[in-house]
Amino acid sequence: MVATPLRCFTLGQAWKIWRWSYFTPELASTTRRRDCGIAIAALKACGSSMDLTLGQFVHADTVQFGLSCDIYVATTLVDMYAKCRNMIQAQRVFDAMQSRNAVAWTALILGYAENGQGEVGLEILSKMRDCRCQADSTTFLAALKACGDIAAREQGRKINGRLVREESLTKACEIHGRAAEAGCDSHPFVANSLISLYSRCGGVEQALSVFEKLEKKTVVSWTALMLGCVENGEAELALDLFSRMDSVSDAQAYVAALTACASVCEKSRLDGSSKLQALERGMAIHSSAARSGLDSTTNVFVSNTLVDMYSKCGSLLDGRAVFDRMSSRDVVSWNALLLGYAENGEPGLALELFEAMKQHHHPTARTFLAAFIACGNLAALQLGRSIHDELRRNHRQLLDSDPFLGNCIIDFYGKCGSMAEAREVFEAMVENRRWRKDVVTWGALMAGYSHQGDTSSVLELFEKMVAEERIQPDAVTFLSILTVCSHAGLVDQGRHYFAEMSSRYGVTPVQEHYHCLVDLLGRSNRLDEALAVVRAMPFPASVITWSTLLGACKKWKNAEVGKFAFDSWLRLDEKNATAYLLMASTTS
Repeated sequence: MVATPLRCFTLGQAWKIWRWSYFTPELASTTRRRDCGIAIAALKACGSSMDLTLGQFVHADTVQFGLSCDIYVATTLVDMYAKCRNMIQAQRVFDAMQSRNAVAWTALILGYAENGQGEVGLEILSKMRDCRCQADSTTFLAALKACGDIAAREQGRKINGRLVREESLTKACEIHGRAAEAGCDSHPFVANSLISLYSRCGGVEQALSVFEKLEKKTVVSWTALMLGCVENGEAELALDLFSRMDSVSDAQAYVAALTACASVCEKSRLDGSSKLQALERGMAIHSSAARSGLDSTTNVFVSNTLVDMYSKCGSLLDGRAVFDRMSSRDVVSWNALLLGYAENGEPGLALELFEAMKQHHHPTARTFLAAFIACGNLAALQLGRSIHDELRRNHRQLLDSDPFLGNCIIDFYGKCGSMAEAREVFEAMVENRRWRKDVVTWGALMAGYSHQGDTSSVLELFEKMVAEERIQPDAVTFLSILTVCSHAGLVDQGRHYFAEMSSRYGVTPVQEHYHCLVDLLGRSNRLDEALAVVRAMPFPASVITWSTLLGACKKWKNAEVGKFAFDSWLRLDEKNATAYLLMASTTS
């Protein structure tokens, strides 16, 4: 029997062959004792099974029979220990190697990357260069994975509405530069990894540059860039990229395009016509997917994204139709429809679906998140309390590990007016050391106090968040601030915060912020200033804009500004009865 077991064995098979080869007396004098192939196969099996104990036995045997000095055996030992999450021993084996090739260095870098020590992995990459060992494409893939590990832990900061992880982005650029020097940056796997990493770090421009330089763009390249654009708030760019693709037949490409359509509706806070346009584009992509054989009965990933897209675009009937036609549904399918109902004015149906889902699947954090949104929209305090109790009793791990769920519970109690319970959840999140409270956590509590008109609590939390916690406020935070200033008549203070949004905190005001400012000025009978704000807005005034201004004109009987607001409203919706009623009250 010739000993060439270089194929992949199961752990049991590899162990039997290994022990038989080295501890059968009649084979003691044969060359099998020195066969590194069996050792490598056994070590690979141990690594794949993450059986550290067995791997250590094989390691001891390789030392005893003089095989551990072989560079291939030693490299496999490094890889085995890394897969078994013992980087101390992996480093010791690596340090003991008399000679090292690129494969050995790569195994160590990848080991650190996969064990949450990306920084050490990049240090090893630098040492590899100092030792004049030429890195190859596999090495750079490992380095990019190490950088991705760093990016996953970097909090980053918002720049022009995009979350940018500056430290990781800088490291990614450095690795990219070294890959280009080695002529590896055009390798398809390296290029695709660069696109994904740049996107994760908020570097859409860099990702696009890598993509455009690719001579042969695969569906993986297109999909990675489209998903990166969506993650960075560039959904329109993602849809443009999808339109440039030829003969799309890949499920992931359709998932990326449909996700972009959903993002347009979710993040842009568009008016009805724009939502309709996004919906029409989504329906066209749906038709294209069906023609490619990827309809709602054949691919669960496409189906789940379709449900999510239709729900976010406000077309719940289409979302439910896709859901009902699915041949099999997973928890993601149920959650997509649940959130669709909860966020689109059907909280009662969402809660019915919540109870039905629990008969088929174990609820996830996203499931409970949808339930709390529905309870908040219904102001169903008792029902939400019971769901919260269920969560604490039976799914504590979800509550302790998912900050988004905690934020949603704070928001629910705030909408129901139970600020004591909202504050209790907030304080419990402070004590949780697994993750840090973010701007959403603070914003949820501020929004609750804002609903109650508690101006002092909102402003106090804002100052504490910014001054003590050094957390950058976002657009939602300023909505709460401007709302309480409006209700409390704090005109000068409200204008001050509005001005600081962009000048100090880099938050670009959206239409809702301008509406708050118009309402703030209108409540204080500063209608000429309110009209000046409307005229200075960087986007067209909507029905909500004019109704806010006309409502203030009714209160103060300002017929002149009221007539202008009324005429402007009619140009957008001439049949709206509310406009006529408000104008009549303004002039009476």
